[in-house]
Amino acid sequence: MCRLFFLFCVFGSFAAHAVSIDDLTLEQKVGQMFIFGFSGDKVHKKLRAHLKQHQPGAVIVFGRNIKNLTQVAELNDDLQKVSMNYSQVPLFIAIDQEGGAVSRIKTSPGLPSAYTIGNTNDPALSFQAGKVTGQILAVLGFNMNLAPVLDITDSQLQSFISSRSFSESPHKVSSMGLAFAQGLQESRVLPVAKHFPGHGPIALDTHRTTPHRQISYQSLLNSDLVPFSQYASSQIDGGIMVAHISFPLIDSSQLPATYSKHLVTQVLTNEMKYTGLIMTDDIEMAGAAALPKVEERAIAAIQAGNDLVMLAWSPELQARAFQAVVEAVRTEQIPMERINRSVEKILKLKKQYSPVASAPRAIASKSSIKSQLNKIEFKNIYSDIVSRFFKSLPGLERTERVFNSYVVVSNSKNFVSSFRRYIKNQKTYAFDDFNKIKTTHTDSLIIAHITSQNQLRLLFNMSEEQKKKTVVVSSYAKAQFEDRSSFLDIVEVFSLHPNLGGFTADAINRAYTHVSLFNESDYF
Repeated sequence: MCRLFFLFCVFGSFAAHAVSIDDLTLEQKVGQMFIFGFSGDKVHKKLRAHLKQHQPGAVIVFGRNIKNLTQVAELNDDLQKVSMNYSQVPLFIAIDQEGGAVSRIKTSPGLPSAYTIGNTNDPALSFQAGKVTGQILAVLGFNMNLAPVLDITDSQLQSFISSRSFSESPHKVSSMGLAFAQGLQESRVLPVAKHFPGHGPIALDTHRTTPHRQISYQSLLNSDLVPFSQYASSQIDGGIMVAHISFPLIDSSQLPATYSKHLVTQVLTNEMKYTGLIMTDDIEMAGAAALPKVEERAIAAIQAGNDLVMLAWSPELQARAFQAVVEAVRTEQIPMERINRSVEKILKLKKQYSPVASAPRAIASKSSIKSQLNKIEFKNIYSDIVSRFFKSLPGLERTERVFNSYVVVSNSKNFVSSFRRYIKNQKTYAFDDFNKIKTTHTDSLIIAHITSQNQLRLLFNMSEEQKKKTVVVSSYAKAQFEDRSSFLDIVEVFSLHPNLGGFTADAINRAYTHVSLFNESDYF
């Protein structure tokens, strides 16, 4: 009861009297323009002192900060209490919950990848996915999700984005991504679309280097910028994240878009008329190292037009970047008006979307978290997405070859058990290692479920005869198939849904009509 009363008193103060920009010192204004990552799974003494000194406007929570759902809910509430105590301004608490491989919050089933959602071709379902994802995040105290990904790329190419993209079609990415963002907003979680102006097909990882994308502005305008333009004009409350990618044919400085005033201010703000938050990716990444010092990076990012600057790892670098921006304002290297413009935008959104602005939060126990999550219909929505994905397939490769038994290879017990559950009167051999496939099963259809690079390697080492009778089901987001014709069929679902094997059995049943694999009434 004391904790609930304390939360009400501390958090209610922002709702009763929202802090205005005139109430903030220069240091507090600059702090609002930073998003910090941190170590540990609780607000320890060093973190508390660091937050008090620099008063960042936002923090980002990674997998390293999460032990379980109760713990992360308590962590987020404690972070908000610290911010309110020192600044009277609540935090944006951000997380990467894109779906698929990039999902910090683990649920069962998990949020499918953007590619899987995109292949349902149903924006209404994407909206529902965004809505229930937002509900989960809101229960845990998050008010910002660094999603959806609006990059356009083909999952079958060796691109860095791969299954994180909804589609290779600009218009499908627009409709599905916008719907997902609207679903998040419906649940009072701010979406942040990324990565402007678009990774496209490049394979290089911006965590490791600065890619240079040779594309003209007109080509970019007709492709990668289509989803961002529609997002910008949609009036969604939220943000856009800028990529550490250089576009030499558009900005001759060859600096990453992060520092490009032409791309951030001229294109995104002026031409696209975007009025929401603009934020950097982590400027500690190698992709941002075109400017060698973190102090230079922070200043250049703000001068380019970014409202939030992310530093996700080092407290020392965070302190140096913060102090450099403060000094840049004092020496008029950055005009105060430029700072005020961003801070006004940040405070306005916090007044609308901070969980502490609208109602006090009280996370009492593990059972209360579980109870709140159980009321959210995410299981049905996530399952419907994977089911619809399989039903949207044009059909597995049909063959006249007769198979008298099945070999299922997967290290997922759920995949094997859900596949076998729906097989009627068929011999099924199950293995957890590709090395255990017996060459004597010459009359068997092989279902190979891959979840790792090692499994992919073993898959490629199969004999040509085995490959020709193998249906590959890929849950491994980084899997690339240069010669897709080597296999009977490849299904890239990028999901570890508990009933993935059952969905696969249904698809195979529709493809191989001479085999009675699956009794639909048992499953749906």
